[in-house]
Amino acid sequence: MTITLDLPRAQRIITFIETLRVPDGALVGQNIVLRPWQREIITEVYAPTWPDGRRVVRQAVMSIGKKNAKSALVSCLVLAHLCGPEAVRMGQLYSMAFDREQAALVYKYAAAMVLMDDELAARLNIIDSRKKIVDPISGSEFSALSGEKKGKH
Repeated sequence: MTITLDLPRAQRIITFIETLRVPDGALVGQNIVLRPWQREIITEVYAPTWPDGRRVVRQAVMSIGKKNAKSALVSCLVLAHLCGPEAVRMGQLYSMAFDREQAALVYKYAAAMVLMDDELAARLNIIDSRKKIVDPISGSEFSALSGEKKGKH
């Protein structure tokens, strides 16, 4: 899965995401096709850069109604940061929610996309018991965390 570096930053992410496969629903197994509003969000977050190449937007909040593919989009962006065009050495990515089940939604979707892609499945380690995906090549990790008090300090 080679993404050419001559594309603008946001377009590299969009291109990467559209190589991933839909893990569930009516379109299972087909390549993801981002909706215009999803492309717009990615562009607004990743296109503005400082002269040295760093992103201007460092945090973004997305507020969209139920059943509009928020978890799917975030899962795609997790993979883009874990092993795709936005990957960095020793990166740490987290999905957080109030309860364990909700926190695991992004993890489950990302893990399912990894398992549907031979190249990603060979590269990434999925640790289901810890809701974690590890990239041993870059040393980056993604974890789903919950706000439940049990076991937290």
